[in-house]
Amino acid sequence: MHAIRSKISLLAGGSVLLSACGGGWGMASPPDVVQASDELPITARSSFSGALANESFRMGSYRVAEVKRNWTNTNTRSSPAFGFTDSRTRGGYTYELFAGDVQMSGECATEEREHAQDLGDGAAFSKLVAKLGCSCKRGEREITLVLEASTTEPYAGTIKGGDHAPRVTALSQRENGRMPNRDPLGYRVDSDQPLGAVGVVKPGRVWLSKQLGDDQRSELACLFAGLLLYEPPSER
Repeated sequence: MHAIRSKISLLAGGSVLLSACGGGWGMASPPDVVQASDELPITARSSFSGALANESFRMGSYRVAEVKRNWTNTNTRSSPAFGFTDSRTRGGYTYELFAGDVQMSGECATEEREHAQDLGDGAAFSKLVAKLGCSCKRGEREITLVLEASTTEPYAGTIKGGDHAPRVTALSQRENGRMPNRDPLGYRVDSDQPLGAVGVVKPGRVWLSKQLGDDQRSELACLFAGLLLYEPPSER
């Protein structure tokens, strides 16, 4: 159904939203985030993905489970908070986050942007993904993140629905110290201070600020799980 993948990418106007590869080419740890945070080890994560694979894994004390990737049609099943156009919503998936008495339901989806470029003989180059949205719910409370970029600005977004509106920005510095990757290798979250970061190179790395309350930690961990699970619809 789904091949083993060592790369994760989301395209928008020629840009890549998430990228992953091994061999020391992952994201460099952001020093200020690391200093202010606890790292949550990612364990028990398979290199397989898809409808027939068990994509559950552990993120510190959190367990990510019940991953389902079955949104392939044009019916919008994603959170209305994403604001995506129904006919261009693709690549949806859902998952659950557990820890003690905490259970949060996560879902993500992408919105495709049509770039019609006539290649002659009726051919066209189109439908590059423009945005990635993830939301997490616990009871009536829902937080959302939509990442998007222009052709000149890196991917960024804002987490909405909580007590504040932290900024999310892309990180592209490689851990091997070489020149920055042309594509983002992860993301950091900041308010008036660093709140956390996620590196998307499998198996992934996650940091959460020591200053976060339990509810804030769970919500940010849930959104980070969605970013770690992202795969481009074009590869399904």
